[in-house]
Amino acid sequence: MKVIRFFCLILTLAPTVHSVGQDSLSNAPTDSLSISQDSLPPAEVVRNTSDQTFVPYIKTVLLQTDKANHGQAILRANQPQIKLRLSFDDLRNDYTEYTYEFEYCDRNWVPEERNEHEFYQGTASKYIEDVTYSSATKVGYAHYEVLFPPDLERFIWSGNYLLHVRESGSDSIVLTRRFVVVDPRITIKAEVKRTDDVRSQNYMQQIVFELFDNQNRIEDVSALDIVITKNRSWDIYCRDYKPSFVNDNQISYLYTDHCYFEGGNEYRDFNMIEFKNISNNIIKVDITNRMKYHMWLDTDKPRSFLKYSTAEDINGRIKYTGDSRSFEPTKLDYATIHFTLDTEDPMLQNEIYLFGEMTSFQIDTAFRMNYNPSNGLYERSALLKQGYYNYQYVVKSPYQTNMDESLIEGSHYETSNDYSIYVYYHSRLENRDMLIGIERISSGGQ
Repeated sequence: MKVIRFFCLILTLAPTVHSVGQDSLSNAPTDSLSISQDSLPPAEVVRNTSDQTFVPYIKTVLLQTDKANHGQAILRANQPQIKLRLSFDDLRNDYTEYTYEFEYCDRNWVPEERNEHEFYQGTASKYIEDVTYSSATKVGYAHYEVLFPPDLERFIWSGNYLLHVRESGSDSIVLTRRFVVVDPRITIKAEVKRTDDVRSQNYMQQIVFELFDNQNRIEDVSALDIVITKNRSWDIYCRDYKPSFVNDNQISYLYTDHCYFEGGNEYRDFNMIEFKNISNNIIKVDITNRMKYHMWLDTDKPRSFLKYSTAEDINGRIKYTGDSRSFEPTKLDYATIHFTLDTEDPMLQNEIYLFGEMTSFQIDTAFRMNYNPSNGLYERSALLKQGYYNYQYVVKSPYQTNMDESLIEGSHYETSNDYSIYVYYHSRLENRDMLIGIERISSGGQ
């Protein structure tokens, strides 16, 4: 009997919006890309992690539905024709043999010791064999890709899963990523609305929803657990929803005032899909004596006291191609992007972080802004792949885990946001948490 162990973030549950901070080594400084195997985190140490990259030479990790433009990492149980694509770049620009494997978790992302043949038909540990190399780029790298599940293999159980990648022959984990498998048994009707509370209706958003159990598969309503996440961040979520009423096959959640989401603000952005046609807010481009690109963004300022202004964004995500250009990942170069933020006065009791898909939608110490007293600005540099980027600034006390989305960016009920509704059902008969429905809704007219 083979049991694969894996290690994942245990979410703290409470009936409020949660903003969880995590440290990671992703996007660490790249002046020295070599790292010994002894310094990698061994498997037994990698607990309390979410989407993490543990070495500085791994960049641009993507896990998404194959053939979908930034499709979320969602599979369907017993449908092997739907696949996920994992890809990443190794800046050491040399061949390394990597393996990947995954493990089943409960609805709280706690790993369960299950025989892999219970939840998966096939072998849950494999090699990543698709390797190509960058072409005509100033930063060289090896690009790795893998599609899973392979043909003739499938996930049997719905629920939460953790993927992790290792260098072959090593117990050290290089990166981890979450994905889910759904077995749709219900339909979901949902709406984003302005809150009913007059004290918060100018800056908060509320989700109301109904579940329709047309096949009468839900035997116990109390076994349901609904989790709603904002803009694909597992660190900004609500749960502990109680039904307003149950009528035959309809379960309604219309009074959800125990849990509001901050509307936040539209994301800031910059465009470096084409180095010869960069966006206006990139004010300087330079090539160093090492023949590497550096780009400086215009200095950002807080927006918390400004009125809401409509702006198109992609809710924190990254787009690596233009409308007329196909995605050729090995032809995209890297550039060091220099961010600056002017808060007028330093926020000495708090830490400021960049936030978005480039930080895996979580607090990452590699993206913490540093205050420079010589110019009175917060600064951070990051090595990023060519693309169109959304980002914003969040604030966190070093003594707390929750982050504040609005202190610098402001919060408005009109802001466009994506919300994902995950409906879990605990089967007492099978003693497992099933994911029986997912629905994505948007606010702000998207």
